[in-house]
Amino acid sequence: MKIINIEAIKQLLNDNSISAYSIEKETGFSRHTLAKLRRNETDFDKLSLKSLKQLQSFINNQRDSDHS
Repeated sequence: MKIINIEAIKQLLNDNSISAYSIEKETGFSRHTLAKLRRNETDFDKLSLKSLKQLQSFINNQRDSDHS
């Protein structure tokens, strides 16, 4: 079972040390949408399950690479 950690995703979106480009490159999640989320121009609660899964996948991959 895969778990989506909403708080971790919100932290990712607020972490400007991680570029939108790197997230887009790894997940396919649009830089434009990321930028709008980071500027609070898009409502986080309206993200699709697919989008949340893409962002969670990025977080999981970051954790895996940190532990290797």
